[in-house]
Amino acid sequence: MRESGRTHPVTILFNLSRVFFLVIIPVIRGFISALSGGFARWLSGAWVDILVFFVMIAIAVIAWLCVSYRFDDERVQITSGLLLRSRKIIPRRNITAFRVKKPFFLRPVRAVALSADTLGGKSKRPDFTILLHENQADTLIQGMGLSSADPSDRAYRPSTVLIVALSLLTSGSFAGILFIATFISQSGKLLGNRFSEMMIGTFEDAARTFAFGAPPAAAAIAYILLAGWFMGSVLSFIKYKNLTLTRRAQLLDIESGIFTKRRYFVRLSDINFIDMRQNILTKALKLTNLYLSAIGYGKQKDDISCIIPSGREPSFSRSREKIFPEFEPSPRQHAPGTTGIMRFLSEPVFCILGIAAAIFVFLSLFPSWRSFILFTGLMAFVPALFFLVTRIFDYSTCGIGASDGSYVLRYSTGFTLHTVVIPKDKIVRVELRQSFFQKSGRYCDLVIHSRSEGHAAHCCRSLVKAELKVFFGL
Repeated sequence: MRESGRTHPVTILFNLSRVFFLVIIPVIRGFISALSGGFARWLSGAWVDILVFFVMIAIAVIAWLCVSYRFDDERVQITSGLLLRSRKIIPRRNITAFRVKKPFFLRPVRAVALSADTLGGKSKRPDFTILLHENQADTLIQGMGLSSADPSDRAYRPSTVLIVALSLLTSGSFAGILFIATFISQSGKLLGNRFSEMMIGTFEDAARTFAFGAPPAAAAIAYILLAGWFMGSVLSFIKYKNLTLTRRAQLLDIESGIFTKRRYFVRLSDINFIDMRQNILTKALKLTNLYLSAIGYGKQKDDISCIIPSGREPSFSRSREKIFPEFEPSPRQHAPGTTGIMRFLSEPVFCILGIAAAIFVFLSLFPSWRSFILFTGLMAFVPALFFLVTRIFDYSTCGIGASDGSYVLRYSTGFTLHTVVIPKDKIVRVELRQSFFQKSGRYCDLVIHSRSEGHAAHCCRSLVKAELKVFFGL
């Protein structure tokens, strides 16, 4: 297979954004003309503005003409630059993941963004991203054998109910709050400040009306978090809808999205580990989400990371075995000892005591704010109690096991319980750590660092040190 050519012409528009700073020249000239000579003065020098815009367009077009790509059976080559020519050459065998993204705003011109990653690339962005026509991208994908169908292919597509459950149960508030804040600020720029002020005023009135006895400021905070969670759930549903996994011989093909279509190709040999996650709510409902860690996959903010969502046993196990038969979670072989429970409970207990102390101090300093402080303090107790319950579950499930070619780690981070299956050849370093209080005892924390573009560490608390030394042959 040998393909070469230029990127999609819509690249010119993106190149214009890089030289948009030149607009400052017509702006400054117009400001000076308005102060000194008015419209006539500005019109006499309009040729300067036209020349600047012509230069901007010329730079954008030349930059597009200077970019070319070449794909063959052994390597990928991207050439760019006019005065300083740059040639990026990547051996095909080193590419761990491909991504094809079709944003809704590029669909009218049938443009897609093709990205590729290697182990040696940036941790926050792909090794390269180029805009191609849909036909060009399809030809490249087919030429590399990424989408060739086979009777042995296994496909998995979760139901809409599971996608909704994933969106509702795992969505955070921050992304939604950020989206709402951006929407209000941009609407103010487009429709005037009066419109955004009206929206904020309406929210304030609603917070006072539906405070239900709580301080209006505290009720407003609660409603902001609730609105952020709901918007985050909607954005997550839009991103994960139409999720489809296809397992080929040594390749995983992942598709998803409504408005922005995403497609990923990941080599199975480059999967670092799978992570089966639960929080308190999903554990109570007996639901599990499976996440994937692979070089070049899920590194951008709009990427998907959960690929088998919100399944219940035994349906979840069947789906996992269908797509990942090599990643079998074995039973625990080493678990925390009875006397090591305080290693799990100390942090949430200190959080609860700290919140109680903060409430007492603020009540002493600001007695007139008593209702607000009590309400906010009680609200702060909720995540602290969830943290405590999570650590109790962590103590009852934490540990390590081994199967043919893999280690299975069970531990918690924050409010999430993890069951991680890591191939043995993806483990970079094994550490046995002892805190100050563990120095004189027989327990330690097991920290396993796995292969990753960034820092991936897995910590199992309060395991018997002597047993781990034998287990790992240390």
